[in-house]
Amino acid sequence: MKFHIHHHEKLDGRALWLYSEKERTYNITNDLEPLEKANQPFKKIHPLRDEPVYFNPSRNIRTLAPPPEYNPLAAVQINGHPGEIPVEDFEVAIFQNRWPGLSDVSSEFKKDTSAYGTCEVVVYTPNPLGSLADLSISNITLLLNALSDRFEKIMDDNNISYVLPFENRGDFVGTSLPHPHGQIYAFGDLPPNIERQMENAKKNNVFSSLIKNIKTELIVAETEHTLTFCPEFSRYPYETWILPKVHHSKPSEMTDDEINDISNAIKAQVKFFDNIFNSPMPYVLWHAFSARNYSQYWPYHIQFWPLQRGDDKMKYLASVEQITGLFLVDVMPADAAKHIRDFHRKNVV
Repeated sequence: MKFHIHHHEKLDGRALWLYSEKERTYNITNDLEPLEKANQPFKKIHPLRDEPVYFNPSRNIRTLAPPPEYNPLAAVQINGHPGEIPVEDFEVAIFQNRWPGLSDVSSEFKKDTSAYGTCEVVVYTPNPLGSLADLSISNITLLLNALSDRFEKIMDDNNISYVLPFENRGDFVGTSLPHPHGQIYAFGDLPPNIERQMENAKKNNVFSSLIKNIKTELIVAETEHTLTFCPEFSRYPYETWILPKVHHSKPSEMTDDEINDISNAIKAQVKFFDNIFNSPMPYVLWHAFSARNYSQYWPYHIQFWPLQRGDDKMKYLASVEQITGLFLVDVMPADAAKHIRDFHRKNVV
């Protein structure tokens, strides 16, 4: 899929990238005024866990669930309120976060307290309502290409070890703005949990084994290019992975048919999460790119981690999970896969 990028420097110097299927012009208006100088994020190493903890007290004043007319992620009007995306219409927008949890000041990189990295916000649509399931396949495909483009551009910085695009969906997960959006965090430090997963993928050839040995009862849907399934080792109720059958490290390496299959799988899966219970299911969506130097062992794929196991029954990460890191799961993966399959049969996307 061909796409176009329009770069705009905001009033405070932050970058905004506007992605579109066709080349277009934008009327720039009503940008947000710069903040007063904020604190720089920094890190401390937890001596028992041997992992970084990042601090930025400035984030404590970030926008939280504003009235619709003050939605900072919506397209703006000429005589309306200012916003993060100072144009009257757009398709997909990505901008540097106003309240980053990491610091992009490269001179800080070698300090022991450096929290080096970047934080960006990914806005799926100008529509303030709905979800990924409400987007067209071409819109989702554009979004995937935009994420792939940002992944490549960010990884041009050799001080970045890992790029994490994700979505927090729902108040229960901690979403501060209801407008459909995700984020990108890029880390100078390779997160220990990510490093462990990358190493296991390298040593054990995990992904090809998953495709070859998947049990039929765990499969949600299968196409020529993509396998959607509930892993037998799921840690969350209705945990679902979308895994391309051919190894690619990023969407830009895929054919149009391959990326179209992934877009359809995303739309179908989020439609299930939107409708199966009495309210849209909260989830974490992980666009699982590889860390630096692991691309031959780790293919780009998608993981959904839902946090609901039934009507009004949430999956709380309680003491056992938080203290030990070991998960207690109430919904069997095969039962979850059947539930999703049955829903799809009755509700064709």
